[in-house]
Formats: sequence, structure tokens, C-alpha cells
Amino acid sequence: LAALLLAKGNVVSKDRLIDAVWGDRPPAKPNVTLRSYISHLRRMLEPDRDAGKRSLAISTRAPGYAIEVTADQVDTWQFEQEITAANDALVDGRNTAARALAQRALDRWTTPDLRAGVLESFDAEIQHLDDLRRLGRHVVHESMLRSGQHAESLPSLEEAVRSDPFDEGARRQLMLALYRSGRQADALASFTDARVQLREELGLEPSPTLRDLEHQILANDPRLQWSPGADEGVDRRRRRRARSIETDV
Repeated sequence: LAALLLAKGNVVSKDRLIDAVWGDRPPAKPNVTLRSYISHLRRMLEPDRDAGKRSLAISTRAPGYAIEVTADQVDTWQFEQEITAANDALVDGRNTAARALAQRALDRWTTPDLRAGVLESFDAEIQHLDDLRRLGRHVVHESMLRSGQHAESLPSLEEAVRSDPFDEGARRQLMLALYRSGRQADALASFTDARVQLREELGLEPSPTLRDLEHQILANDPRLQWSPGADEGVDRRRRRRARSIETDV
């Protein structure tokens, strides 16, 4: 069921389903066993369907099967729609709406690791959901920073960095929230932690954006100070430039 849902209604080949369910230890007659599994799943999804009638839940389509459901029936599909809408709201400067949409989407996430189990062959689909989750957290935190809720954002930002220490977007937000909360030394210490982890585990240096922020914090750059509407103004200027470029093209 998870494999079919991750395919978002597209056909999943029999070979890919067999690999998703059994990995490198398939049963003696995998195609026969797969048909039995599909039959059982159809009965679970359509308990009132008469024997011999075509299934409306799972269709047989070469070279495999596809699940026939709508977006409002699948939480992961709704999650993707809500994260996209939240990000659009943030770009438009609608911070309250952006945060509400993103938080509602993130509240759907109830499992610590979608990769647990035997779905390695769907790693790309699972990575896509992970990326959307990261984007959702970014939207929540960015909307809080733009609204001046720097201290309030710290617990969530610290948890985001702990769970994903190489997410430099979350690290930037954490450094900025710490600095704006009057914790300049802690903001610089967070940058040092990021640099050490990147060097030791990946052999990389922090991004130019993160290094620039470190320099601004060291210099107490007045541009880092928050004022109502300041961040929205920057985004509006960026959107105007983007529209100008599109018009020129």
C-alpha cells in the first residue's frame, strides 16, 4: 500500500513492487505471491465489493498496478499541496497564513523515518517528502523571524538543527534568531559548530551565505536588526526584480 501511494497514482511495475516488499529476499514464486497480496489489499480497501467485479481501488495496468484515490484521501498528497501553498504565501509576504499552512502540513508528519522498512527502491519519493518537510520548517521559522518572534522560534530552530545539522538554511535562521535575541556569542558558537561538523564529516566549508552572516554578526551590522516589515520589504524588492527580469525576457 505504501509503495502504491508513494507513486501518487502512477503505475508501479510488478518488479518494483516485489523489490519494495521483499528486497533481495523474494518468495519462491514472487509474481504469484504479489497477486495474492494485491487481492488481499483490494478486499481490505473494498470490503463490500462483490467477487468478480473490477476493483475501483487498485487497477491492473501494464506493467503492474496503480492505486485509484484522490488527493483528499492521502495525507502525503495533502502535505505536498499545503507546503507549496505555504511557501507561496511566504513569498507573497503573507506571514501569518504561511505559518498556519506550513504548521498544519507539518502536523501530519507522525513517523520519525519514512525509510524504515523495505521501501529502499522508493528513496527518491521519500527524499522528496523529506525536502518538503524541510521547506515547511523553513517557512514556519522564517515567518516567525519576520514577525519579530526571535526568542519564541529558538526551541524549534535548535531542534531542527539537531535533527538535520547540515541544513544551512535552518542554521542561518538559528544564528539570526540568537543574535536578535541578544545572544551574539551563542550565534557565533552555532556557526563554529556548523563549520566543525562540515569539515570533519563532509570535508566542506560553510556556504558563502553562512560565512557572510558570521561576518555581519561579528561587526554588529545594523542591517541584521529587525524592524516591522523590513524582511517583507526585502522580499518585495526581490519579487519586483524577478518580475522585471521575466518581463524583459
